[in-house]
Amino acid sequence: MYLGDSVARQFFPPGSEPNGRVRFLTSNGGLSIAGSYYLLEETFRQCPRAQDAVLLVRPETLQVNLEPPVASDFFCSLFHTRRHVAEVFSVKRDVRLTAIHVGRWLLPGTMAINSAWRQVPYQLVRPLFSRRDLTIAPTVAPAEPEVPAEPLLRWISLLAGGRFATVHFPGPDRVTDVVLAPVAEHYLARMQALCRARGGTLRVLASPSPASRPWRDADGVFAEPILYLPMDAFGDQVHVGPPGVWMPPQIATAVARQLSAAYALDGDMPTRPSTDR
Repeated sequence: MYLGDSVARQFFPPGSEPNGRVRFLTSNGGLSIAGSYYLLEETFRQCPRAQDAVLLVRPETLQVNLEPPVASDFFCSLFHTRRHVAEVFSVKRDVRLTAIHVGRWLLPGTMAINSAWRQVPYQLVRPLFSRRDLTIAPTVAPAEPEVPAEPLLRWISLLAGGRFATVHFPGPDRVTDVVLAPVAEHYLARMQALCRARGGTLRVLASPSPASRPWRDADGVFAEPILYLPMDAFGDQVHVGPPGVWMPPQIATAVARQLSAAYALDGDMPTRPSTDR
């Protein structure tokens, strides 16, 4: 089972498995390691003979600690049963996050509309969303671009943290330590235990990173040295490929070969990596 963030998804997109021996469950770093754990847990439940997993993530993904608004719009929108809410609360003890999480559990349709309204306030299309629990039906555009005019949506927006904050990356040539956020530490241990219980192993690998932003993995979180690429290989400092383009075929093939060689993944690489979003 291959899990990981959006960079991993460039090279292991779901549906591109080269054979029946592997499954690609890569998604988005916003789900955090908690999301990867729950994906693996459910996949193991449906595939009784599976036992091994590979987690391929950028070092930054290990620092994702389920903070609003990313947690609300990514993790909480997908994993919000009573069990998910209880376990995340036991790790974080964050009342605000728990309130958002409970909202996703009890009012998933309302919270989904709020996410869309906060992120793209003038493009809310009501038919796109489930309305089984919908307690409001907004029909008027918000008075301000980033704040809904409807009272309940306005309150949820304040709780969930508004629009996404700007991501800040380490400065060039600055060595940064690989650090596990509490959420990552808890759920990595859970993933390892899940694989061990089936007689398998969890292999944690690093998605490609810019060579000008090196990492120090003093605790040996990653099973292999991090694969570095020139900064000009990253269009947005995170994903491989030029700005506005997911990954041209020639770049996809070249980097896939490097990834396969660095991590000994020959038999598991898809015949053609993803070249679009």
